[in-house]
Amino acid sequence: MTPSATQLRCRRGFTLTELLLGIVISSMTLGALAALAMAVGQEWENSAPKYWQNPNATPIRVSSYQSTARIENIIKHARYLGWAGVKSDGSGSAAFLWMNDDVRSGEVNLCEVVLLDYVAATGILTMYQVPTTASNATDNLTFPRINSENRVAEFKARSNVPESAKVVLRNVVRFVPAACNVSDATMRPSLEYVLEVRAGSRNRCEYRAVGLRSPSDQPS
Repeated sequence: MTPSATQLRCRRGFTLTELLLGIVISSMTLGALAALAMAVGQEWENSAPKYWQNPNATPIRVSSYQSTARIENIIKHARYLGWAGVKSDGSGSAAFLWMNDDVRSGEVNLCEVVLLDYVAATGILTMYQVPTTASNATDNLTFPRINSENRVAEFKARSNVPESAKVVLRNVVRFVPAACNVSDATMRPSLEYVLEVRAGSRNRCEYRAVGLRSPSDQPS
């Protein structure tokens, strides 16, 4: 059978006008998506350090998330908590952690201690831990030497401690740590903290409560 004129009209393709109209609409859609992508990229760039000004800079959002994960990892693997809190002179805060009995003495040795120290004047959170290869790595501290605020400055003044400093996070507005369940040997101790970081024109604040790996007796 020969197709009718009506059937032939139904099977016709797009006209040149329809094709051009489709191209224009597609171009407008792609242009809008490109503009949105550029705007998002510009906002990210504005809230991050300028790489051409500081080649070692890391975007603040990425840096803070990485640092939070690092802090949590340190706390989770700690064996016991020492003093943690805000310094009474308002200069910052700190937290002592006994990481492990690496020397297997049943006591606290210098290389087994991590100090997280926040200095408000600089906005920097620093970690101190003397390497096991240091000449005084096995110096015995006893637990009271990491369990009070006035021991922070004493610890930082020890030989090989200043050299072990590693910056954990910059642009810190506030770091408020607190040790919980430390005296209860049946519960997992935890370090709770508030961390506020300046990100461009805004501050990002978060609360964390990180439990240690297991309950442990207080070291001597």
